[in-house]
Amino acid sequence: MPLSYRYYLADAVFVAAVEGDPTLLGALDEALRHPVYPLYLGRRSCPTEGRVSLGVADGDVGAVLRAVPWQAAPWYRRQTGRRVSLEMLVDATSGDSNGDVETIRDVPLSYSPERRDYTWREVARLDPVTVDNSDGRDGVDFLAPLGGS
Repeated sequence: MPLSYRYYLADAVFVAAVEGDPTLLGALDEALRHPVYPLYLGRRSCPTEGRVSLGVADGDVGAVLRAVPWQAAPWYRRQTGRRVSLEMLVDATSGDSNGDVETIRDVPLSYSPERRDYTWREVARLDPVTVDNSDGRDGVDFLAPLGGS
């Protein structure tokens, strides 16, 4: 069997946005707020905690994400500086020259337990979002890495 690398994050907070038809987005929001089955991230042993949906907003994905307040836990905010830079990744479009474009293999092709398979997609790393952190410490510069709380 080939080696595979797995990364598990504890206490991580991510904010994701989806663009689409307003009716579909409203239905997705409702499904997240009142799920039929328990929600989990990747494995049933990794249930979601807290608020999963921040609601539906009008606008471009980048603009909407930049307007969302920082979702980090209070204990984490106290460990960082007064100004925090948060990474922002978006699906790359063809000919995208905004920021750095990376290719990652995370789009599922098969969920088969015998042979799970994934394909590639391109993501663009945009300029970080800088937020003020009133709970932070003076003299600490901080770039929250992808996957950081």
